[in-house]
Amino acid sequence: MGCVYADLGDFNKAIEFNEKSLKIAMNIGNRAGESACYTNLGVVYADLGDSNKAIEFFEKSLKIFKKIGEKAGESIVCGNLADVYYKKRDYQKSLNYARDSIIISETIRESLIEEKLRELSMTFFKSKFGVYDLGVNAALKLYTDTKKQNYLKESFEIIEKTKSRELLKKLKIKETPPENIEDIKFDAVERFRKALKNKPNCTVLEMYQQSDRIIYLLLTKNKIKFFEQPINQELINLLEEYLTVSNYLFSCSKELDKKIIDELTPMAEYEYAYIIKLSDTLGIDEDELYEICTTPMTASEIDKLGEDYGIEEMNLVELLMTHTGQQMILSTHEIRSFDSQGFKRLVRALKIIEELNGIITGYNIKEKDADKLFWCIRENKPDREGIRAKYKIKDGDMEKLERLIVRRDDFLTKLLERKNYNKYEIISMMSKVSTFYDTLNELVTHILPEKLRTDLGTIKTDYLILLPHRWLHDISWEAAVINKKPLGLGYNIIRNYNIDLVTSTLDYKQHPFNNVLIVFNLYKPGSGKKTDKYGGLEEECIKVKNKLDVNGRTVNYLSKQQATLDNIKKELSDASLIHFHCHGNFSPGNPLEGSGINLYDCFLSAQDILSEEIEFKNHPLILLRGCKTGRTGTDDIGVMGDEQMGLVTSFFTAKASTLIVTGWGTYSEYGKEFSNHFYDSLLCGRNVAESLRNAREKIYGKYGKESRDWAAYMLYGNPFKFI
Repeated sequence: MGCVYADLGDFNKAIEFNEKSLKIAMNIGNRAGESACYTNLGVVYADLGDSNKAIEFFEKSLKIFKKIGEKAGESIVCGNLADVYYKKRDYQKSLNYARDSIIISETIRESLIEEKLRELSMTFFKSKFGVYDLGVNAALKLYTDTKKQNYLKESFEIIEKTKSRELLKKLKIKETPPENIEDIKFDAVERFRKALKNKPNCTVLEMYQQSDRIIYLLLTKNKIKFFEQPINQELINLLEEYLTVSNYLFSCSKELDKKIIDELTPMAEYEYAYIIKLSDTLGIDEDELYEICTTPMTASEIDKLGEDYGIEEMNLVELLMTHTGQQMILSTHEIRSFDSQGFKRLVRALKIIEELNGIITGYNIKEKDADKLFWCIRENKPDREGIRAKYKIKDGDMEKLERLIVRRDDFLTKLLERKNYNKYEIISMMSKVSTFYDTLNELVTHILPEKLRTDLGTIKTDYLILLPHRWLHDISWEAAVINKKPLGLGYNIIRNYNIDLVTSTLDYKQHPFNNVLIVFNLYKPGSGKKTDKYGGLEEECIKVKNKLDVNGRTVNYLSKQQATLDNIKKELSDASLIHFHCHGNFSPGNPLEGSGINLYDCFLSAQDILSEEIEFKNHPLILLRGCKTGRTGTDDIGVMGDEQMGLVTSFFTAKASTLIVTGWGTYSEYGKEFSNHFYDSLLCGRNVAESLRNAREKIYGKYGKESRDWAAYMLYGNPFKFI
């Protein structure tokens, strides 16, 4: 009853009933019940703002829990004391209690996982996650007050405890806990620095998202630097939508090479069976529907298609999402997977932007004047008449502009309501949404502190290890321009989920690249339906084979009908380099079972790799030459500890040391060039990270901003591997 009254805000009643319960527990000798009552009373007094009374009851509770050996209760009370002392601004005591709570939480969590009580472990960790945040915040407050590096290190270590715990356990790199809980140490940073001995200097950027800010810790050989960026999550979500739209517009750009445009033609034989089925649903002749599906379309044409044939929006979306050519144009999954509503919104937004740009370019309106005109229309300012007169805009076109801008602002409404954001600047930003790079960098300016951007442009290192958190994994950091240069061209960029995973890959023994496995399959699993209509892609794999088939290496080449799961499993264990060229897939709703690659006889999912209990003896370098092979989904905060799930996780579990994967659907033309430059560089004696960067530079140097696929290839694991 005491807890019920506390929830209702009737604190006097809550105290009354908790004191009655306490008296009963003491009379019958129920020590656990007595301690629980003290805890409840402490919570009530904390809510009332009487921190001294709260501490008094929490300390009584803690003393009993320690005496009777109730570790879960001890952890909870330590967390409560950490919270009270934090609010009292006694950050040292807050950190001490938070640390004690976390140590116990880690021990309990591991024991629950070992006993296969995963659901209980998940519930426990969710209930305790707040104390991890509290520990991080207390340590950072102490650093701000004292400037002592040990506090930054402690915050770094606590952040590490929230990331990828299950994967670390499977890799058996987590040390066995000592007999005494008090002797448990957080030393991921020291393990990493030890693993880097006699290796090139690396800088690590740890990222950690809280509800109202993103914390960045920049770790160098001898120092850690702290940065923070306040965020508004709703604003960030909108910016991500803009980036998705800009990806679509970029992919539709007329500046793309004709070869790339040719590849947008759908692979008809792959989808013909579905077209037949869909023609019955829509009531459209099969041949006519086939013609529709073999014609690349702009958003305006897509919209008109629905009107001409009377196709409901849901059916139109279904048609286009199965239209392979449209999927290749619509590489919008790189930021957030699009459901049907998101797809329809994108189509509408694109149509509006196309019409706006048509009017602006038709009158040769300068960018600055266009931005001002948009703002004047949105705010109903009279200044728009001056711009109208200057460019002699006709009445009909002016009315159309007004209508379109009001509609387009539906896409901006929430943004415009946010505080501290200049309306003119936001509308100006949206006028540039058709450029992938501009929109990406607009997003980055909202999530990356200016001081950190400056530091990233000047740090003395060739290797930059990024440890993103949650949705920050979805950002194309490689393409983000920092001090006038994309990060992926300025540094050898390595990604991972936490620093212990980096350490594990560095600790693996280097094996000679004696056994190479190349797998090529562009056939629909189990159907024999070829999806490589254009040819030439297998020639790419054959070239890779010929490059590597020298100096006594054994190269196993499995193509088409040979590329079956059974055949591949026979070769995986001993391989030291594996090149997969297969269609990839990513499903954010089910990242384990829906993410994988197409073999000839089956879809090999991330879950399958775990279930097959594959383990690489030689800790290979694996290149996954397929679409979206590096995308990850998260279980949020659960038994795995903010685990990022997908192919990367599964291949790491199998003890691969280095992975090169893609962040989105890539064009074949750029992929061919990437493979060619990467392996040439690797064979010239460069390590994996240097070879990847060289391939990026070659593609960017040739295509410039006409391509973004140079940034699609991402490196996880050991960057120092070489042939």
